[in-house]
Amino acid sequence: MSRFNQDPSDDYVRVIEVIQELALKEGWAAAHDAVAEALGPRMKQVFGEAQGVKETEEAVCANRLVSLPCDHRSGDCQIPASDHAEGWDQNGDARFFVSHPYDLSSDAVRRILKYCDSKGLEFSVDGRSWHFLGATVRVVVWNPAGQDSAPFFSWDIAPPD
Repeated sequence: MSRFNQDPSDDYVRVIEVIQELALKEGWAAAHDAVAEALGPRMKQVFGEAQGVKETEEAVCANRLVSLPCDHRSGDCQIPASDHAEGWDQNGDARFFVSHPYDLSSDAVRRILKYCDSKGLEFSVDGRSWHFLGATVRVVVWNPAGQDSAPFFSWDIAPPD
């Protein structure tokens, strides 16, 4: 039995052993990086599939969520404390602004809240960042106008079809 899995498979146990062995041989950072490399791309793919969105081909800009023009010079198109930002579109319309900062101070959260309140946006902060899993957090910003409910951010990482 493990802390997170009541009935781990042989593969599950073997992966843990390999990660632990890598940490002993090459250090904790190498093992952490390997886990992030293994899971990050699939986590990003599952987010897109679960939300019915695709990464934008437009400039990454939070103003697109409220149909405002993008002006990167003003700094108003990025949410406060943004890092590794991504825009996600649904049928060509901006649906999410996703950022993956390495940390969020209370001041940064207050600034994000103020920014979102000023534009009528909502945001969620969680530990499901795919940018550098385990080292970054995920901040998802969206416009609730015209939506029946808040988006559901699933943790499920389903096996490939």
